[in-house]
Amino acid sequence: MTSKDAMKEVFSTKAILKKTLIIVGIILLFLLLLIGWIWYLSQNNTTELRKSGELGFSEGKKTGLNLNEEECMLRGLERHKLDLHKTIISSSADNMYLLGCLETSNLSKNFCDTIPAYGITNITETAEWSSKMCLQRNMPDEYCGYLFMFTSQYCSSQKRAEKLLPNS
Repeated sequence: MTSKDAMKEVFSTKAILKKTLIIVGIILLFLLLLIGWIWYLSQNNTTELRKSGELGFSEGKKTGLNLNEEECMLRGLERHKLDLHKTIISSSADNMYLLGCLETSNLSKNFCDTIPAYGITNITETAEWSSKMCLQRNMPDEYCGYLFMFTSQYCSSQKRAEKLLPNS
């Protein structure tokens, strides 16, 4: 091998290494920008999600003072139906509205009788029931089931149990 051939090989190896490092650098820069963008979106949505839920819960609690559980359920479903551009943010507000309304509402006879208990041991039963309720009401959107999951949670809650006590 001549010295000229050896020089070509060195320069060729250096050129390949240089190009490889540039490509790796561009990929790393892209990944860092992507991670930063995802972090930024998650921070903004988390705050908005929390605020939306708090506002919905507050509105629901006020409304529930003048309604019974059945009426709260109907109001919660109606509110959800009227939301034509459903997002996780608006769904959070709807779910928390319903929960707040149910917590402060007056007792409805037999309201929770056919609702499966909420808990880890029967999550499948509750999810199936929620899906069935959405389909029966012609509400096939991806967020509807959460309304019924929150209803199940409420029916299994201490707040609901306290309403059943005498002098409540």
